[in-house]
Amino acid sequence: MKNTSLLLPILLIGCSAQQFTPDQDALLSNPLYAETYAESMVDTMVNLEIYNDPILEDTTVKALADSTKETWLKVAKAARAAQGEGQRGTFVPMQQYVEGEVLYRENMVHFSTFFNTVPGPSLHVFLTTVVDPRDSAFPDTTALDIGVMTVPYGAQSFPVPEVENPFTYRTVALWDTELKRLYGFAQISKPF
Repeated sequence: MKNTSLLLPILLIGCSAQQFTPDQDALLSNPLYAETYAESMVDTMVNLEIYNDPILEDTTVKALADSTKETWLKVAKAARAAQGEGQRGTFVPMQQYVEGEVLYRENMVHFSTFFNTVPGPSLHVFLTTVVDPRDSAFPDTTALDIGVMTVPYGAQSFPVPEVENPFTYRTVALWDTELKRLYGFAQISKPF
């Protein structure tokens, strides 16, 4: 009989990873992701023209490329406008590696496609009115725990409970609740 004791955990890990993979529509509701994706789609269609790709000799394909470019230009523009309506910032690493952008808009916190940190045993995303979490004991009394970070890489979104004045919340922090460790934070503000 073959030893299958290692196979089951591998299969379980593979299956469980699929449940955390958001679909394209969910990702496109994140304006940071939508802008990146839309601009990449436009670049792909433009490159077909720049390099005189022979597939564009087919008028049906040329029409598809043109309409795709037009559609995704509109999506990119709408995503940039949505970002302008929220509060945005860039993560600063503290006791662990973290990078990427964050957007707080309409009761959601969105991370950018290039968000990256190291995993932790119980890494949570917090929203707080404190501008710099290094200046006080964290989590402070205003800190809202908006969720466990299930994946430490890439675009993702977290719902925020409705608050009376969202613009008083100035910082998104990554805090490991078991290690009692601040991974990093992003000071968020409305763009000018």
